[in-house]
Amino acid sequence: MSGRWDWDVKSSYTYHALKKAKDEGQREGRLEGVREGEIHGRREGKIEGKIEGKIEAYVDCDMTIPEIAKKVSKSEEYVKEVIKKISAACL
Repeated sequence: MSGRWDWDVKSSYTYHALKKAKDEGQREGRLEGVREGEIHGRREGKIEGKIEGKIEAYVDCDMTIPEIAKKVSKSEEYVKEVIKKISAACL
């Protein structure tokens, strides 16, 4: 009878050790994913900010929407949305 009890205790310890390691690994993975997401978001935000700044400068130079879209390599719809956002912020 004691042999069975020893096996149950050992398997229980192994199970909990593995579960703890798995949970720790998942937590580390989530944290790493969040960090990578924040870095990616900042990078994308910086790029979008630069593009919006260029669009604003080109609007000030009285360029047409198709000309601006070609300069910043974006669609005309995107340029129109940025111009709307800039105009709304000025009000």
